[in-house]
Amino acid sequence: MIEKITIPEGFIEYMIVFDTADIINIEVLPKYRRKGIATSLLKDFFEICNNAKTGGVSKFFLEVRKSNENAINLYIKNGFEVISERKNYYKKPTENALVMIKNIKN
Repeated sequence: MIEKITIPEGFIEYMIVFDTADIINIEVLPKYRRKGIATSLLKDFFEICNNAKTGGVSKFFLEVRKSNENAINLYIKNGFEVISERKNYYKKPTENALVMIKNIKN
């Protein structure tokens, strides 16, 4: 029997503490980018975070490289806004991070 191996197209790495979710990483394989997968991942994540079992997340935070215009546009399109900048947050290469937030009213 031949087994079909399924490789995920993307994922979200996160941490939830009480009513706050920190998005640590969103990754989509290069051949699947620009096809709406990251948007779908975010929408599903928001829905999961607001179900009865989690008690409802009201704030989402993330950091993004200041030069990563595609990611910044994705986050803005999904309701995030820039609230601050962290100097020299990233290494190799050294770069500032934008801190973004999305507030949800439960």
